[in-house]
Amino acid sequence: MSSQHAETATAAAPTETRALPSVRDMAHERCDACGHRAYVLVMTSAGPLAFCAHHFQRADDAGGGIGPVILDVRHQLTPTNRGKD
Repeated sequence: MSSQHAETATAAAPTETRALPSVRDMAHERCDACGHRAYVLVMTSAGPLAFCAHHFQRADDAGGGIGPVILDVRHQLTPTNRGKD
């Protein structure tokens, strides 16, 4: 395969992907419900939604099936920062 043909094949491949935050980047994510620090990322048909621990628990308790959890860092909560998310 010539290099020109390889470039054309690469250029034709779809390049639109949405990067999801890593565990490290979750420290900068904000809850879509209240604006506090997000600890859970859920995939919905409209795209990812970020939740603080409180709003994720509230949505999960409602049983509405908000979508599959794709990132959950609630283990980072400790008794010293539980009320400061």
